[in-house]
Amino acid sequence: MASRRSSNPEEFVQDLLELVSQSIVANEHMNAAIIRLQEQQNSTSEDINQLLRLVRDGNGRPALISRLEALERDVEASEKSSDMRWELFLVALPGVLAFLMEIGSI
Repeated sequence: MASRRSSNPEEFVQDLLELVSQSIVANEHMNAAIIRLQEQQNSTSEDINQLLRLVRDGNGRPALISRLEALERDVEASEKSSDMRWELFLVALPGVLAFLMEIGSI
């Protein structure tokens, strides 16, 4: 609003009433925005609680972290077992080849 001086008290009162009504409207908008933010915060809080229950608490099952650790242990054991098979195969291969060559030479 332009800064002008009112020479008459009625204009001053009118300007003051206009400023007060604008302030009230602005406050109503701010209140509505605050209410929306609070609702979003509540929704986000509920989502985070659900995720925590799933990840940390397991939601009736073992927690995801525990399940991931079990999977990692299983993969490691499987890789070890596979490595041991290959090692056994590579150790036995020269003997098997020598045996086959021996049979072939007879």
